[in-house]
Formats: sequence, C-alpha cells, structure tokens
Amino acid sequence: MRIYTISFGLALISFIFFAPPVFAATKIPGRPMEFSLWAGFSPVRVIGKTTIADTWSSFLLNSVNEQTKIRSRAVASAAAGFSFSFFYSPHLGLQVLAGYATTDLTPHSAFDFSYEWADGTAATKRKSWEGSGRLTRTPVCLNLVWRQGAGRFVAEVSGGPALYWNELRQGSTFGYGVTRIFLDPQPPGETMTQSVDALLVPLTVPKMSWRSAGANLGGSLSIRLADLIGLKAEARYFYCPPKRIAWKPQPGTYDGLFGGGITAEPFTADDIAYLAGIGQKLEQKTELSFFQLSLGVIFFLGRRLPS
Repeated sequence: MRIYTISFGLALISFIFFAPPVFAATKIPGRPMEFSLWAGFSPVRVIGKTTIADTWSSFLLNSVNEQTKIRSRAVASAAAGFSFSFFYSPHLGLQVLAGYATTDLTPHSAFDFSYEWADGTAATKRKSWEGSGRLTRTPVCLNLVWRQGAGRFVAEVSGGPALYWNELRQGSTFGYGVTRIFLDPQPPGETMTQSVDALLVPLTVPKMSWRSAGANLGGSLSIRLADLIGLKAEARYFYCPPKRIAWKPQPGTYDGLFGGGITAEPFTADDIAYLAGIGQKLEQKTELSFFQLSLGVIFFLGRRLPS
C-alpha cells in the first residue's frame, strides 16, 4: 500500500510539473489569496508490529516454545481541515495548512504455543484475538506553493515543514506460557504430575499525546466554477517521525487458555521482570506518516493579479 500511494503521489506531482507548456496556451488572471475547506481520507495501513517470544524447559517438559505477533492496523481514516495561501507573484506563494485526522486501531494478536514432553509426545496450539485503539493527528504546515493556471483549471504543488500533535491509545493481548506441578497424595504412594498451559495477558498503551516535527508534500488540481469559487482535489503525503510505544502488561490472575488444568494462575511484576530480563522490550515502533486524498471548496480572494 505504501509503494502504491507514494507512486500515485509522485505521478500526480510529475504531471503537474510537466503540465505548464499545455497550461500556458490560455492564461487567466489569478488572485493573490486562496482559502480552502476540505475533507478527505487515508487508506488502511499497518502502523506497527510487536513480537514477544520465549523458549524454556521445566522438569518433564523438554521444551516449550511460545510466540505472540501483534500487528496494529489503522483503518481508513477521515480527515478535515483548511488551507490559506498568499501569492506574492502569479505563480509563487506561501501557504498555511492545518488538518485533523482520527482513526480506529485494530491490533491483531496471533499466539503460537508448542511443547514437547520427556517421553517424546508433543503438541502445537494456536489462538488469535482482536484489540482496539484510537490514533489522532493534527498537522499544521507552512508550505511554499507553486501554481499554474489555464482557463478554469489551476494546478498547484506545495510542501514544507509541519508540526504534528499526536494522540494514541490501544489495547491488545499476548500469550504467556506457564507450568504447574501437582502432588497427588493418594495411596499406594504420592504421585507427581505436571501441567502446561498459557495465560491470556492484557496489554495496554494508556492514552498518551506528544508533539513532533516533520514535513509534507502535495499536489492539487482545482477548477473554477465561478470567478471567486471552485473545487479542489488534492493528494498529499504527511511525514511524521515514527515513535516507539511501550506496551504495559496487566498483572492479575488468569486461567489457562487450552484447558491444561491450570486456573487462577497469577501473572505478577516478577513475570514482567522476567520478560525484560530475556530481552522482551514489549515495544511497538509506530509509523505515523500517512497519505491523504481530499476534496474541498476553494475561494479565490483579493484583486486580480496581472497575467
């Protein structure tokens, strides 16, 4: 999806750059100011991945292998905003662009669990779950704008630095393997048995917000419906640096997932420390850049500029 959207944006920008010889055939006086109100959307995309894995053994268990893969996906998101451009020549100007975009997150957890006993018997089990979350971004951009008009059509390319206000929260789960040894005191003698299972442990990213600096680049085509009003279609790429987000496991008491006879098993701060000790950081590198398509109403303001 990222290759497609970047390629689409580059194709649109290339078209606009090579279009002036065609547009120059018929000129129309422009105006020094443009004000636009727009609404748009961003396609579905994966914003982060987390892998939690461990291999261990205990008593009659030769080996236990467990792995949870969490894939956080942002669904197609709605956006809205405005832009104001001032042109100090018929073709070059400055633009302030601001927007607001919010999207639901759907983290998907896939858990693989396998083990082998000392007698050679083995088993493999799998589970998957869906999580939830929300991502909100508010970019404010200061852009340099180039435009070229022909008749009722005006093409623009704009880009520059951007400041982002970001807000995120999400929740998911992971599997955590456990074992328990039981002592059966029934005659003729005490017997030891062992069970193995996995716990479903909640993970959360509490609501957090932060600011970051980035950039944006876009291309648009507008059509004048009348002297002072028109419609504008735009494709824009917003670059926002990725951020590492820490998942927080939730201590508690949980039953086994696969019916292995383990119930009310505690998951404590010691287990969280164990995961950290084996190098499981429980982090997600969250990609915050996005591609956006929008359609808006544009107002051409001020006195006419000379051709």
